[in-house]
Amino acid sequence: MNEEHKFPHNDQPEDSLQLAVQALMAQQAGVDELEVSIERVKARARQLEGSQPQELPSPPLPPVRSTSRTARWVVSLLIGTIMLMAGATLVLPPSASSLFAEVVARAEKARSVRMKIKSTVGLQQPMEGTVFLEPHRGRMEYAQGTFIRIHDTKQKQVLTLQTVPRLATLVTFTEDWTAPTNDPIDQLHQAAQGKVESIGEEILSQRTTRVYRTQEGKLETLVWVDTQTNLPVQITSRLNDPKSPADVRLENIVWNEPLDPALFSLTIPEGYRQMPATPQPLPSVSSTPKTAPDFTGDTLRDRAACQIVWSPQGDSITAVMRDPENTSPATQQSNQLRQWDTTTGKHRWTENIAGANFVAPTPDGQTLVTIIGQEIQIRSSETGQIQRTFTTNEPLLPISFSPDGKTLVAGIAEWGRFGGRGGDGSGGVEIWNIEQASLIRSITDDMPTTFVDCSVNGHLVASSSNVGPIKLWEVATGQLVRIIPGMKAASFSPDGESIACISRPREEGLKVGQVDIFRLSDGTKVSSIQSPPGTSNSYPLWIEYSPDGRSLVATDWNGTVTVWDISTGQITATCDVGGGVLTAKFSPDGKTIALGCEKGELRLWKPVAEKHP
Repeated sequence: MNEEHKFPHNDQPEDSLQLAVQALMAQQAGVDELEVSIERVKARARQLEGSQPQELPSPPLPPVRSTSRTARWVVSLLIGTIMLMAGATLVLPPSASSLFAEVVARAEKARSVRMKIKSTVGLQQPMEGTVFLEPHRGRMEYAQGTFIRIHDTKQKQVLTLQTVPRLATLVTFTEDWTAPTNDPIDQLHQAAQGKVESIGEEILSQRTTRVYRTQEGKLETLVWVDTQTNLPVQITSRLNDPKSPADVRLENIVWNEPLDPALFSLTIPEGYRQMPATPQPLPSVSSTPKTAPDFTGDTLRDRAACQIVWSPQGDSITAVMRDPENTSPATQQSNQLRQWDTTTGKHRWTENIAGANFVAPTPDGQTLVTIIGQEIQIRSSETGQIQRTFTTNEPLLPISFSPDGKTLVAGIAEWGRFGGRGGDGSGGVEIWNIEQASLIRSITDDMPTTFVDCSVNGHLVASSSNVGPIKLWEVATGQLVRIIPGMKAASFSPDGESIACISRPREEGLKVGQVDIFRLSDGTKVSSIQSPPGTSNSYPLWIEYSPDGRSLVATDWNGTVTVWDISTGQITATCDVGGGVLTAKFSPDGKTIALGCEKGELRLWKPVAEKHP
């Protein structure tokens, strides 16, 4: 994109000003008074001439000499005349706030909007998509069109489509509501609450735009307005909060374009399986309860568990709970850290953790660690409450403890304001001394790190981005030891000899998930194991060895969970939960697997006793 920067410059004629000054000098008044008057007139003229008026200091007044009352009256009259003349030629430009108000008013009259969106909340992976809006209805397409949400406020319905598993959910709300979207008009209204300033002009896609900047507390917004249409073509907003940063970028905004009515159809497409949904009220304000449901029949139906931790004794599980992806934005809540007693199924405690998606336990189970933005939080595993915190220089996301519990390994996930430093995401690994709250080593990488884990002996750290590969780093030196084909996640074997990695899909439309096992000593592939064929494309999400190293479990976006016998490569158990399974965690005795499901279930599965719960 060719971009040129311009800044406003005013060339105002000064003929009237010069004539006025000459007339003033011709009067019979005190010399010092005349000089002061002339300087004030010039200062006022310069003030009026500027694109952004500011107060200019007046020159100091000399001691007043005696002069005639008539001369002083003439000087005052001429000064007033000069100001009127200067005002006739040096017109004060409209304020940035009034110009911005005209932009908002014009946007409110728009018949339709089409735009691209990229948003990041906390340190989650950015959501990118396309938005179509008309009065009372809208369509949002995310993840390259694999997730679609259509709303109609008149019919009070929301249709959610997941195109990969071909699932549809149609919800009818029983109360009046306003569709929560990244509406550019809402962004403009929010921006108008702050101090508005015009910071220059910029060429975007061969269009001249006027750039406005607003600041309201920690929220900074930039708005690019087409000078021809007086409508925004790009809006960026950033919440500068290290605990819960957020970025929203609306670009390629097109106003008043005729949109195909089929985009807003609430009819479920042919071939989609409809998930059950019952009419429900939509609260106007999201609530975050301090209590949570108990387990019933080894299944908790509430929110999606994206990471799970067992206590060393197996008598409790702690999970990071977030909203399923098809949750209406108006009911979205902060992520929570929750704990349950596994023997009784009773809920113990809940703590809000903003947008954090990871929790790491110390090996003794006494301490839990969460990271929110650039703050590392040390928590009690008994209560979940924060005991101490310390701040990092980089935004961190995935975390893992060394086997001795002395060091914390964290992945750097810097997507940045416009996609990361230099337009690309930046990542790496940081190694911290947890007791001293000191950084031992920082390792840089070129992609946001979304997975980290420590080897059994603590000598190696595995890291990966969502698209791979798996990289092995030496803890003592920070050197890159080996690059292994794989993506998303990996698991070190308990004997310390191998590492299992999620295999990259071999071809479009592959319906079989695959896990590859590599020898750590030389990086040789030892074996490959595959899940049963699914009804839709397979996207493995998580893998883990059992505590004794004899089994391996893998979860899949198509809803299947597979357990293999490592020695034979044979499948020993499978289950289908009807939706993506985000994580799986063996209990300390290896007899139970806790499953975090995208559809809002947390299950305790005993694969040996019951293969198909």
